[in-house]
Amino acid sequence: MVRTWAVTTILVLGIAFSSCSASRADGAPIDTKGRVVVIGNEPFTSVAVEALDGTVYRLEADAAVLQKLRSIQGKIIQVVGRLRTEPQGPAVVVESYDVQ
Repeated sequence: MVRTWAVTTILVLGIAFSSCSASRADGAPIDTKGRVVVIGNEPFTSVAVEALDGTVYRLEADAAVLQKLRSIQGKIIQVVGRLRTEPQGPAVVVESYDVQ
């Protein structure tokens, strides 16, 4: 009886905390600086920015912007956009960027 209650409580708290953190970040504005990197394995690679604090954000933008960013791998950029929380980690919907 006590064990069932403990397991149920842990599951409910886990779901509550995970849903709170996911909904808090979605759509939030973000302005971050970091190095352009390519993550993943072929043929499933993505362009990302590794922020100065070590957080890696996958970048979402139209194909032309992503191609340009892919071509400047290793460069430092300033990215402005909207944060999205995804199962594989945080992403930024790019509104603008500036090569430093």
